[in-house]
Amino acid sequence: MYNFFLITTLLIYFCAGCILLSQKYLNFPVFFAAIFIFVGLAWFLRRRDRRLSLDLDSDIEAVQEKINLLEASLVDKKKMLLSLPQKSEKISFLFDISHQATTLIDFEEIFGFMVEEAFELFPQADNILLFMLQGSIDSLTLVRSKKKNQVAIKEKKGDIVDFWVVRNNQSLIIDDIANDFRFDHAKVVCHRERSINSLVSSPLAIGEKVFGVLRVESKASTAFSHEDFRIFRSLCDISAVVLERAGLFRDIEELAIMDSLTGLFLRDYFFGRLKEEVARALKNKTNLGIIMIDIDDFKKINDLYGHAVGDIVLKRTAKIMQSAIGESGNTACRFGGEEFIACMVECDKTSLLAKAQEMRLAIEACSVVFRRKQVNFTVSVGAVMLPHDGCDLLDLLDKVDHLLYAAKKQGKNQVCSNL
Repeated sequence: MYNFFLITTLLIYFCAGCILLSQKYLNFPVFFAAIFIFVGLAWFLRRRDRRLSLDLDSDIEAVQEKINLLEASLVDKKKMLLSLPQKSEKISFLFDISHQATTLIDFEEIFGFMVEEAFELFPQADNILLFMLQGSIDSLTLVRSKKKNQVAIKEKKGDIVDFWVVRNNQSLIIDDIANDFRFDHAKVVCHRERSINSLVSSPLAIGEKVFGVLRVESKASTAFSHEDFRIFRSLCDISAVVLERAGLFRDIEELAIMDSLTGLFLRDYFFGRLKEEVARALKNKTNLGIIMIDIDDFKKINDLYGHAVGDIVLKRTAKIMQSAIGESGNTACRFGGEEFIACMVECDKTSLLAKAQEMRLAIEACSVVFRRKQVNFTVSVGAVMLPHDGCDLLDLLDKVDHLLYAAKKQGKNQVCSNL
């Protein structure tokens, strides 16, 4: 641009000089040739300046674009830096959870710990629900829940969202249930009954082995970010490992106190429990019943049909006995060989004798098929009650043993008692 104005100025002076010279020397061709040269030079310099200006504008735009990208990157970096303390806090929180969880081996404590920690980790949540599998993948049971408000949880057996998580063994985040294409929002109970709009749900699983489902839900839409989702999955992974560990401890404990054939308690563990129940009954002045069972002619069954049939007879007897006493604090044990014993808490004479007869009749009606032959068997039963037959444990055991053999001497397949 500067060159253009300079040449134009020189051209004006040159033209003026040429006019003066032409008037003096009358050399017009030289005058017009000079004008043509200088006009061409001015046009060339003008084109060059325009091209340089366009190149400069393009360079400026490229630089401005880079500046914009850098500014956007700085904004993202600033947001990340601002979120680092929160992320660091949550990661530290997960580390503390994993450290605390390794000390837990009781399932009830683990369930409570998981729900409480999830509620603390996600303050935006309205409800935390923990479902555990009961056998098949179609059988969920609500074992723990925590709520901000007093609302009724109606999906005690799980919801379509929970079954989706279990069957696919996959975590799930929903920002808006009403607009989620995977589920019919009218069939999602939490949305219909409690106005829940967003949730995260994850299986408690190790590989293909699924233990249950943990669900965190909120009435607000998009209440959970993808960062929350990742942390939630980490929490569920930690919980799954803890549940697996607790299960292994339980299996080891059961091997130590359970009879592997019948599934009943072993003698030493039963005596420990029986001592506790006797002390409790004496303190509370309540009744305690003891029933002892012996399979009639069990040696003959083994000799005639073999030990495989004998084992089946033992299993059937144990199953009938366990079913009869129920699980309301009552305990059954394989006393030794073909003998079984059970204690029944807070029972009266009538219910104790009724249970003893129920066991005897159920076993009498039971049979084992061996090589197309039906094998029937019976039991003899003795029954005593604290405090009617005494208050000392060893004395009670001695009395029930004598009553059992009295039943055998009187013809077997009967209940003998002093009640």
